[in-house]
Amino acid sequence: MTINYNVKSFVFKLIALSLTAVASGCAVKGTTVMAPKAQADLAAQIHDIVLISMPNAFFGKVFTDLTEGTFTSVGAKTVVIGNGSDPLSLKEIKESLEKPDIINDHTTIVMMAHGDIINGKFVFYNDGYNTMDGDIFYKTVAHAARGNPVDLVVLPCHSGSGLPSANALPKGSTVVTMSSANETTSQFDVVSMLRNMEDNPKVSGTLTARDFYNAYTVIAETKNTPNFRIVGEGYKDVRQTLDQHIGNPFSNNEREQVYRSVQGVMSAKEADKVMNEIEKAKSIKAVQDRYGSALAIMLPLTKPQPEQPSLPPVHSTGFLASAAHYFAPRILTQ
Repeated sequence: MTINYNVKSFVFKLIALSLTAVASGCAVKGTTVMAPKAQADLAAQIHDIVLISMPNAFFGKVFTDLTEGTFTSVGAKTVVIGNGSDPLSLKEIKESLEKPDIINDHTTIVMMAHGDIINGKFVFYNDGYNTMDGDIFYKTVAHAARGNPVDLVVLPCHSGSGLPSANALPKGSTVVTMSSANETTSQFDVVSMLRNMEDNPKVSGTLTARDFYNAYTVIAETKNTPNFRIVGEGYKDVRQTLDQHIGNPFSNNEREQVYRSVQGVMSAKEADKVMNEIEKAKSIKAVQDRYGSALAIMLPLTKPQPEQPSLPPVHSTGFLASAAHYFAPRILTQ
């Protein structure tokens, strides 16, 4: 099964369009080029990557290969499970994750898949129409981790709805979901994030979940509300912190915390600019153009909550989603 030429051409045009947006203002916010020694020191700390790629009708194998290329280009040891086109079972994921030396104490797992909420549960599509329970997926990762804290980056739509299942992971694990329970994940944002991570070592950092969070919010300037959780510490409601800070001043200590947290993706001058906008704002609408950057600024100022707040209701796409996922791969492939 191969992606036909017209689809490949369309994908690369889409990526080129994203890169045009990057060049016109989504590049690293006011940071400078990293010195060779600092770049070498950073490279020595880079996390290993495990990329799990479920069938994806829009990008499929092409995007999986491009994503793998991003991680290897910055020096990460990268293992790919699935190819973004063929069905991938839970058994295959489990057996791959449990192989020796796949997961250690400096591993970041990146999950690419279609996501949905069906009958109140977060699920992945693991082939054209069958789904995998998100809760079982988290437990599978936890078992394979053998007590090692892992970083987990979950890209699918509605992935925030599965965040309570992160409690199954070893204590100290960090989980970032790129959309909240009632949001879809923008592929333009993901392309922008990955492309900048490949081009600038300050953006990719050491490929921790926090690095992905900062790149997605600041560089892609997403309008989504990513979720951030450290297992054993709690859920960080960054949006709530932003709401509370609207119209209120930042202390010098808070500004110093922000500078340290975003230094790979935003200069202190640029961070001050966004914080000043937040201080002057009358409502959240006033910072919508810099919403992603505002979320990145709030992350170090947000205290973990023991329990995740109740999730907003989401209407399942149910049968329509199943039909779309079933038929689309057959339209786009031959």
